[in-house]
Amino acid sequence: MPVIRYPLTPWGKLVTKAMIDRDINASALAAQLRDRGFMTTRTQVIGMMRGYRGARTENVKKTINEILEIAE
Repeated sequence: MPVIRYPLTPWGKLVTKAMIDRDINASALAAQLRDRGFMTTRTQVIGMMRGYRGARTENVKKTINEILEIAE
C-alpha cells in the first residue's frame, strides 16, 4: 500500500520559515494558540500547514499569522 504524502501548502511554507526564523516548533506554536483560547494540537497545526486539515480554521490561521507576523 503506497504512503500518502501531503506536501506543504504555500501558506505552510511561510509558516515553516517563520517558525525557523523564530526558533520555535509546531508544539510551541500550538501552545501559544491554546493560550489564546484555541483548542488545538501540534498535529492539527501540521495538518493545516499541509492542507488536509483546516476547512473551518480561518480564525486559527489568522491568529498564526499574527503570532508569526506573516502578512498574507
